[in-house]
This record gives sequence, C-alpha cells and structure tokens, in this order.
Amino acid sequence: YVLDEEKIGYDSDSINSISKKADGSMRDALSILEQVIAFCGNEIKYELLAESIGIIPNNLYFSFTNSLRNKDYPRMLKTLDNFSNFGVPATEIINGFCGHIRNLIYAGVKEAEIILEMNDESLQEYKIEAKKWNKRDLLRINQVLIEASSEIHKSNTPYLLLEMILIK
Repeated sequence: YVLDEEKIGYDSDSINSISKKADGSMRDALSILEQVIAFCGNEIKYELLAESIGIIPNNLYFSFTNSLRNKDYPRMLKTLDNFSNFGVPATEIINGFCGHIRNLIYAGVKEAEIILEMNDESLQEYKIEAKKWNKRDLLRINQVLIEASSEIHKSNTPYLLLEMILIK
C-alpha cells in the first residue's frame, strides 16, 4: 500500500523479503521499507534490496547447493566464505538455507508451487533445480539443517559450527 501510494515500483520477491525480514512486525516492516527506499530510490529491485538490508541473494544459495550436489568441495568452501562477507548472523544464514531447501522440495512437488511466494522467474529456477535432486537427499539435508539451527543459536562460535554443519 505504501509503495503504491508513493508511486514506487517493486517486485514480489522484494515485498516477500521485507515481510520475512520483519518477521510479522509492521513497525519493523515500515522501518526496513524506509531503509530500502533510501537505498533504492523509486524502483525497488530484489538485488538492490538484498544489498541494502543484508539479505543473502538466492544465487549464493543455489551456488552452494549446486556445489553440494556435484561434490565440488573447493567451490563449496569458496561459497561458504562468500556467506561470511555479508555480515549477517550465522542463524540468519542457516534460516536462509532451510528456506532454500524448502523451496527446492516444494518446487519439485507437482502443484505445490502455490505454497511458494515468489515471482515466476524464481519459481522456474527452483523447478529446474529441483529436478536435479533426489527428494530424499533434500529431506535429509533439511533435517540436518533444522537440528543444527538450535545448536547454532547456543554456540560460542556460530560461524565455525555453521561451516562444519554445511560441510557435513
């Protein structure tokens, strides 16, 4: 509503990202939106939004899962290093991974894409990637990430633990 009233362009991925980052708080959503508008101007695009509020872009998650699927460990370690450059907490990274794996699982289930809140381009990217995976592998990865999430919250060295879990 605010963006429409202010005549500021946006894409659905950006709106979904702001909503997720605000975690149900209207005040936080408006604060984040104000920050994004200051950074992006009259046209909010996901790539700029991600940079402005410290959201890790989806292509980095895809890069990691591609290296994982292909057992390309040097690329996997390089991608892990790239995650740390965003300056976001390890808990946010693991939550992003859980969301990414969830999207891959749902994108691979016929007609489950109605659950996914993303634009058509992103949905197609997830559908293509989902076809390359065995669903059992995705479910197993998801289980490891969920179990690790609480450990990372309590850890004195969350990034180190995150790296070890992702290598696992």
